[in-house]
Amino acid sequence: MGRARALRRPAAIRFITESCHTPIKVTDVAERVGVSVRTLQNRFAEVLGRTVADEIARIRMEMVKHELTMGEASLEQIARKFTFKTSTELCRAFGRVVGQTPGEYRRQRSIHV
Repeated sequence: MGRARALRRPAAIRFITESCHTPIKVTDVAERVGVSVRTLQNRFAEVLGRTVADEIARIRMEMVKHELTMGEASLEQIARKFTFKTSTELCRAFGRVVGQTPGEYRRQRSIHV
């Protein structure tokens, strides 16, 4: 049981990371790794200290941050890529999580080649 348990969490994280550009739900993750939603939620709380939905949002925001620093896509393009309805929605979520606007984040961390 311990080994199977250890293998499912990385599979869930990998699935979330690979799917963060789609409107992924907790049920999608549970189905993918072959456990009930309750079991998945309990394991995430136990191992990560957060919910599956929080982890989906966290990974999605990390991908947005990466896109802001590595690419030149507009906020509208990034918003669409990561399933935000509008760039305004992305900006609000980004501000809540990161504490600054996407533009400020991009200016401070952009990699200039």
